[in-house]
Amino acid sequence: MFRIDLNKYKVATIPVLLADSQFLTRKGISTLIRDMEGYETVAQIEDLDDLSKTIKHYQPKLVILDTSYQRAFLKTTLSSINQYEALNILAITNDVDNDLIDMLMQLNVKGILTKDCDKEEFM
Repeated sequence: MFRIDLNKYKVATIPVLLADSQFLTRKGISTLIRDMEGYETVAQIEDLDDLSKTIKHYQPKLVILDTSYQRAFLKTTLSSINQYEALNILAITNDVDNDLIDMLMQLNVKGILTKDCDKEEFM
């Protein structure tokens, strides 16, 4: 289970940024987050080109990131946002690919979920 300690950030809710190219996936995850105590979706993006500026603007503590983007682009993007030390990244994926998982772990991704997980695994 992926949890963030609210006391660590001294906030009432954890601001969440969703980055997924699929509208229905973003909408579904946003609905799940709305039902979770202590979390609030502050922004949703479909294009990773917008990720860094959206992080700067909304200052989320958690980014939920789809991994279906092109690998080299995903790696470059994740490397560029590693400058935000207080940022937690949860990757969601359709793939159970060891190379992808290794890359994500090397880039300080804090958690990885497959898109076929159930509600309890997500929450």
